[in-house]
Amino acid sequence: MTYPVLIILQGFPKNGDQTAKPPLERFAVRRGDRTLLIPVDAVEWIGSSGDYVTLWTEEGSYLLRHTLQALEGELDPRFVRIHRCAIARLDRIVEMRPHQRGACDLVMRGGSNLRVSRRYRQSFQAALLGQPKTGRP
Repeated sequence: MTYPVLIILQGFPKNGDQTAKPPLERFAVRRGDRTLLIPVDAVEWIGSSGDYVTLWTEEGSYLLRHTLQALEGELDPRFVRIHRCAIARLDRIVEMRPHQRGACDLVMRGGSNLRVSRRYRQSFQAALLGQPKTGRP
């Protein structure tokens, strides 16, 4: 009678991390006196500058006070770090172009061009192949 035990084990977070939270579903972005709810599914890529990130969607961009490093841990596996200041959504990449010294450029569905740095190249390639994250690049 091990079947009930398997059901219980499937509910635990991976790697024994009891504090794991489910991935974000939406961002709350302030615009003047309003708060816009931006679904994660609408985000194509995320850029950073200091303590702020910019969410890029097909409709436009949205500024959010959050660090890229903190946000990286809250996103689902469709999002992968490609540069010290960028995270891209894998299913929005339409083209990859080789660049000098091991880097490559990505063309996103919305037309943005992003650079995958040499530092993040291996983790980016692993994510493209569906391999689990192994920590920092």
